[in-house]
Amino acid sequence: KLPARLFDVALSIPATHKKIITGAELRASLFLANAGSEKKSVVQLVYIIQDAKKKTVLIQKESLNILQKFSVIKVLRTPPKLKPGKYTLTVELPKEKVSARASFEIIKKSSLIHKMVKFARKLIHR
Repeated sequence: KLPARLFDVALSIPATHKKIITGAELRASLFLANAGSEKKSVVQLVYIIQDAKKKTVLIQKESLNILQKFSVIKVLRTPPKLKPGKYTLTVELPKEKVSARASFEIIKKSSLIHKMVKFARKLIHR
């Protein structure tokens, strides 16, 4: 019989950050729930960004004090030389053996500018 999970973790990337340029800030909504205790717990979080071939391009760690529930918008600066393509952000709680992931895309700066101009034209011609 497997022991009950003490922590739940959820991760999502808002639509506004699903497509970003390299070096930009990636914003992700993180939710943690401590179901195993009513005491404050210190948890180690590991954020990992990987490309489509599962090559790790960023690792960042932090420790948080969690009572029962914790919600935050995590901001990570993407490395400045990432190639356009699909990427995955994973948050792991290694000690608790839980993780969550969400995907996003790095796009060329020129395609982002093109989309912004197209959107602005739509607003002007209403």
